[in-house]
Amino acid sequence: MESLARYGTVKPIHLNRLQDEEYNYLFKTLAFGSAQAEDHPKLALLAGELMKFLGWSFVGAYCVANALRTDLSLRFWHGRLNKHKNLTKKNLSVFGEHLSDLYRISYPIDLTDFLPSPAAPLYLMPPRTEAELFKRKLPKIRIRDIMVNPSLCPKGDFDLVTWESRIPPYTEIFYHAQSCAQQLPKTTLRRKRDATICLLCSYVSNLFVTLFWCNGKLL
Repeated sequence: MESLARYGTVKPIHLNRLQDEEYNYLFKTLAFGSAQAEDHPKLALLAGELMKFLGWSFVGAYCVANALRTDLSLRFWHGRLNKHKNLTKKNLSVFGEHLSDLYRISYPIDLTDFLPSPAAPLYLMPPRTEAELFKRKLPKIRIRDIMVNPSLCPKGDFDLVTWESRIPPYTEIFYHAQSCAQQLPKTTLRRKRDATICLLCSYVSNLFVTLFWCNGKLL
């Protein structure tokens, strides 16, 4: 959480986990945008299924809903649900933890299932600082774009934009997406919390609930 706070302009505000009804309302509002969920009952049911894989994460809700809003078709939403099911199962089988817990305890996240098969292993790494971005420029892509069209994913390492402010100064949060030549060794966090996951991979920053304020406005 502290690693993300540096992107804000004032002291961050930390919120407790939302109640199920509140998170449901937030996610559907983000996913349907100007459309009404009542007009898309089948999509509303799929939204409820998707929320089960997000662990009540604000960032997760923002990322997934931002992609869903681009295409209100049943086929696209079914595809996103299946992707997240596979993603959750993959990380649970390898690390023994839910995705939201991996974020919380700062471990890499296996994003390979986001890509067309076959694909080299791809891991989500810690946010990059401005100094790192300046020193080593990498291709940049929004997570929404990869969710909508996985073929747009750059080859090799790249910077993944997971959060974009809609008001000045239009802050962006970058995560380092690292392509590894070999898969992570299969281990569980419950048995070995300090295990070295990949020689090429470091730990992923905490994605606990953090909201940023700028000039008195919520980003």
